[in-house]
Parts: sequence; C-alpha cells; structure tokens
Amino acid sequence: MGDDRKIYEQIRNYASGNKDYIDGNWSCSCEYIYSPMNEKNEGLNKMVNSIQEIMMYLRPPKSNNLLYGKGSKEEPKFEIDQVKLPKEGGVLTYYKGVPHPAEGFPIIDTVYRIDDAKRYIGGMMSGFREMFSHNKFKTILFFLVFRKQCNQLAIGLIKSIWRQLKIHQIYPIRMCRVAREAWRVFDTFDYGNQGDPNRNANIIMIRDLVTLILEFDDAYRFRLQNVFCELDHTAFEKNPYRELSRLAQLGESREATHRIKGLWRVAGIGFRFMRFHPARKYIIKFFDRLDIQKIKMTEADTYYARLKPNYKWE
Repeated sequence: MGDDRKIYEQIRNYASGNKDYIDGNWSCSCEYIYSPMNEKNEGLNKMVNSIQEIMMYLRPPKSNNLLYGKGSKEEPKFEIDQVKLPKEGGVLTYYKGVPHPAEGFPIIDTVYRIDDAKRYIGGMMSGFREMFSHNKFKTILFFLVFRKQCNQLAIGLIKSIWRQLKIHQIYPIRMCRVAREAWRVFDTFDYGNQGDPNRNANIIMIRDLVTLILEFDDAYRFRLQNVFCELDHTAFEKNPYRELSRLAQLGESREATHRIKGLWRVAGIGFRFMRFHPARKYIIKFFDRLDIQKIKMTEADTYYARLKPNYKWE
C-alpha cells in the first residue's frame, strides 16, 4: 500500500504540472500513468481495474459513451490500453485496436454531471426558441424591458451549475488542446481587483463551465471545432455579429437532429442581438483572441468525430 500511495502522489504532482516532477527523472516513467504492460505501475493498474469493475456492477454505463456499447453493461466498446500525460499538456487515452489516441480521459461521473448541466441550459434555450418562434417582436421587447431581471436569472443558473460542477474541474495543463486554448483566452480578460468584482467572478464561472464541457463532451467539442475553425477574421472585424451568426447557421445546416438544430438557431439569434448586451465586448474579445490553428480538427479528432452520428462532418 505504501508503494501505491507513493506512485499515486507522484502521478498527482506530475498531472498538476509540478515543475519538479516534469523536469525530474520521474517524468519519463510517469508518461504512462496507466498501462497493463507497465510493471512499475502494477499497483495503480490493479486499482484502476478494480474501480472500473465495481462501477460496472453499480450502475449501467451511459449508452452513447465511447467506452461502452449501447445498452451493454458487460464489456466496454473500446478497451483502454494506455493513458499518457504528454509533457506539453493534456491526456491521451489509447484504446486497443484503435489507430488514434483520444484526447482526455472519460471520467464517467463527470460526464453524467455535465449532461445534467447541458439539459438545464438546453431547456432554457429551447424555451427562448419557442417564445421567439411564436412572436419575435414581443419576445425581443420582453428581454429589452426586463433585461436586468433576465440577466439575474441567467447568472443565477450559471452560478448554480458552477457550484455543482466545480469539484469536477481538472488542472488546466491536463485539459485537451481546445479546452486549454479556451482557458488561455479567458485568462486574457481582466480579473482580480480590476473592474466589477461580480462581473469578474461571472467570467471565471463561465470559463470553468465552458472548459469542462469542451473537456468531457467531445460531441459538442467536435461540433464547435468543425464550425468555428471556419471563422473569417476579415469578416469578423467588419461585423462580428454577422460573422458569428453565419457560423451558427452553418452549424445548424450540418445538424441532423431537431433539438441541436434548435440550439444553433438560438445561438444565431443571440449573436445577432448581443450588440444590445454588455457581454458583447467579452464575446468579441474571445473570438478575436482565439487562435484558430489551435482548435482545428486533427486526424484523430476526425476519426472519433465520424463515430458520432447525426452530423454532417465536412
């Protein structure tokens, strides 16, 4: 048990980006934090296998999770072969018989929690879409007249979701490439004692939620990569609202499911009318400072994205 604890402590320090471990000798042996073939980590491998076996009996796996076959609780769809912590950041999960590693590690409990959060947000956006489709003028007038109250409701929802998910946040250095880039952009905004403290706290909560969803929901991440890597910076500089609305329409045109089409439609409406909201400067700054090259889909991204149906992957 002592050896296992020592191994776990070293891995935890390495995963957190502790410079002593990254630059030290341990970084070489710790690159494989889980591998059935790695004898040095035999104690940890047994621990990982035991947790996986216990969880299979306690509750059924999520049917659309990459690891598991639909409706099956007996065997994973893809069996984990190795999990690596690259020095440049992120986590790479290798599956047996799969040609490419997947970015990130699917912590099932976190995936479930994020799914719940998406339902809350999606329900709110669907309600807005229904209101807008019934009477555009009255809906716009409602949000303009009661803008302050609507802002308070939105912030309250964000704060509630953030409180539930904050314990699931991982070290930024161990996030996937796209989530790390989003985190970097958010960190270019003004925090600390500058400006309105409440507004800064709201940005931090939004940053945490956005990066969590990008990290643990690759279906959404791949969609956003597929669409926003086509951002035209020239058109964005001329009219950011029109360019972002164009991208939302592009995403809607590639969707096959009515529900997610509706989310893209609401996003497009939000981009068109965000010029009337104070948050517009942060949204414009975010996309202006986003490095498109760092979010483009790789060959591995494309491989895993094509395993997911209901979207026209261009």
